[in-house]
Amino acid sequence: MGRRILGMVLLVAGVGGVSIFGPGLIWAVRTAATAGAAPIPTSVADAPARKWVRLTDAKVRCESVKSARGVHVAIATDAAGAYPFVTQLKDPEKCETARLEGLFLDERVSAARVKEAYGLEVTGPPDLRVLGPPVGWGFGVLALAPVLVSAAMAFGGWWLGWRSARPRAGSSTEPGDGPPIVRT
Repeated sequence: MGRRILGMVLLVAGVGGVSIFGPGLIWAVRTAATAGAAPIPTSVADAPARKWVRLTDAKVRCESVKSARGVHVAIATDAAGAYPFVTQLKDPEKCETARLEGLFLDERVSAARVKEAYGLEVTGPPDLRVLGPPVGWGFGVLALAPVLVSAAMAFGGWWLGWRSARPRAGSSTEPGDGPPIVRT
């Protein structure tokens, strides 16, 4: 009886874990798979969304760098200054020589939101693209590790619970019932 109760608890915990971590795992794997294994060299104007790109003509506006809680955000443009976008820098001291590489998100952010959140003044279009960190297989394996471990534990709990909670062949919950009699 105790084994079946433990099995039911594991089953419920596993189903809960799968429902929590499953969608995140699917999103992370899908994003990593569509981003590519290596960055695509491209210009800012031609950069596709959700692909790992290395921007060949991007320049960071060093005067726009703002830092808060260890995050360094800046406005960058193409060489002509026609396509501004928001990016995150690893080292704000090297903004003039920064190699911008990452993933343009599908969503755009309004210039008003950028000013409110980071205090950055933006001239140009009312909404900006956002260059996020790269999420390719070559880069994102360590970032995916916690999600993978959590999902593996949830699936393992579900599997153990399912195996423990199901009745065994020949077992019965009725007193006096035994294995079936086979007559030859």
